[in-house]
Amino acid sequence: MNRPHPDYQEVLQTFAMRYLQRHQAEHLSGDNQLFVRTVGHLVADHNVSVPTAQKAVHLAMTDLALGTADSPFPRIPRT
Repeated sequence: MNRPHPDYQEVLQTFAMRYLQRHQAEHLSGDNQLFVRTVGHLVADHNVSVPTAQKAVHLAMTDLALGTADSPFPRIPRT
């Protein structure tokens, strides 16, 4: 049986999950900083909007049981 192609959000979530797994050890405390870094990675390297990246990272962190910030999405500093 052929598996349907993953949708855009699933692909972004996979990118976020891989980034989180690679960089999790660098953030022993404070999931907010890891969240912000991962969102920045998706925005910069995969050219997605901040809200889209935030959603993908939030779902990836939930799947990895890393927890998420107190607020749904921490503010991303503008550069």
